Amino acid sequence: MQRYELMSTRSTLTIKDVAHAAGVSASTVSRVLNSNVPVSPDLRRRVLEAVETLGYRPSISARSLRTRQTHTIGLILPDVTLPYFAEIAFGAEDAAIKRGYSILLCNSREDAERERRYFNLLTQKWVDGLIFSAVERPEDLLDMVLGHGIHAVQIDRVYDELSIHSVRIDNVQASSLATRYLLDCGHRRIFYFMGPASVRPFIGRLEGYRRALAEAGIAFTPDWVYKVEDFETPLQLAEANGSLWQRWASFSFSFYVAFGYQASQKLLAQTEELPTAIFAANDAIAIGTIRGLEAGGLVVPDDISVMGFDDVSYASLVKPALTTIAQPKYELGAKAVDLVIEAAQATDPLPPRHITLEVDLVVRDSTATLNSC
Repeated sequence: MQRYELMSTRSTLTIKDVAHAAGVSASTVSRVLNSNVPVSPDLRRRVLEAVETLGYRPSISARSLRTRQTHTIGLILPDVTLPYFAEIAFGAEDAAIKRGYSILLCNSREDAERERRYFNLLTQKWVDGLIFSAVERPEDLLDMVLGHGIHAVQIDRVYDELSIHSVRIDNVQASSLATRYLLDCGHRRIFYFMGPASVRPFIGRLEGYRRALAEAGIAFTPDWVYKVEDFETPLQLAEANGSLWQRWASFSFSFYVAFGYQASQKLLAQTEELPTAIFAANDAIAIGTIRGLEAGGLVVPDDISVMGFDDVSYASLVKPALTTIAQPKYELGAKAVDLVIEAAQATDPLPPRHITLEVDLVVRDSTATLNSC
C-alpha cells in the first residue's frame, strides 16, 4: 500500500488533507465518500486508501449542514419503562437501522412540559422526522409539529383531528373483540376496569366494550365501569412522588396494578352480585385485579374470569396466564419509522396517511367458559 504523508499540522483532518494525500481534488474525495457521482476505480481506490491510512472520518454535522439530512428520527414515548412502549421502541430502532437511520429516544414521563421540551430539542437537532405518542393537547401538538415544518407520525395515542400521519390499532374494534369473546363464553355480567380518561386509547376501549354489550342486547350499566380517577390509592401512589402525570414513569406499572387491586377489593366489598368476568383496560390492571380477587378468597378463573389488553411480555408468565388482546407493538414502531422516512424522502408533501394494524385474541388461563366458546 502506498504511504501518505499528512502535510497539515491541524489536529482535525479535513477533506482537503485526504485530497492532498491521494493526489486528487477535494471534489473527487467528496464524490467518492458520498457515492453520488461515478468515479473511476483507480481514483476511488486512491481516495479510500488515503482515508484509511489517515484515519479520516467525515463530519456528520458538516454533512447535515449541506444536505439538511441527519438520518436520525426522534421518538417521544410517554413511558419507556412499560413493556408496551419498550416493544414499540425496539421495532422502531430495528426498522431505522435497516434503513440507515438512527433513533433518538425521549421519555416524556406523561409530562406535557417535558414533551414540549423534547419537541423543541429534536427539531433543533434537525431530525429528519418525528414519531410521538402524545401527552399534550391536540391543538398544542398541531402548533408544535406544523410550526417546525417537520415530518411527523402519531403512534398509539392518535388524535384524528390532527392532519398528521398515524399508525395505530382500532381500539374500539379490539375492545369489542375482547368483550364478544367473553359474551360467547356465556358471560353476561361483565365489568370494565378503565385506565385514565386522559389517555385516548382507554376511551376507545370503553366504547368498544359498550358497543359489544349493546349488540348482545345487554343494557350498559355505568356501575359496571370502575374508573381509576375514583380510587385514592393509585392517586396517592403517584402523588407521593409528584403530580399524577409528571412522575408517572417511575410508578406506571405499580400505578396500574394498584388500581386493579383496589378496584377488585372494592368490588368484593360493595357488590352483592359479583360479575362473572372483568375486562381490564391493560395487562397491568388485569394483574392487579387477579391479585385483589385472590386476596379476597376467589380463584381466577373458576370464580371470575379476567381479560387483559396489550399482551406484553409478562402476560404469559403470570399465574394464571392472561387471556388478552395482543397488540402488534413491534410492528407499530416499525411501520411508524417506514412512514416517517417515506414522508421525509418524498419530493412532494404526502397527504396524511393513517395505518391501522390488526390485533389478535390470545386465549390463555385467566378466562373460563360458562358455555361452549
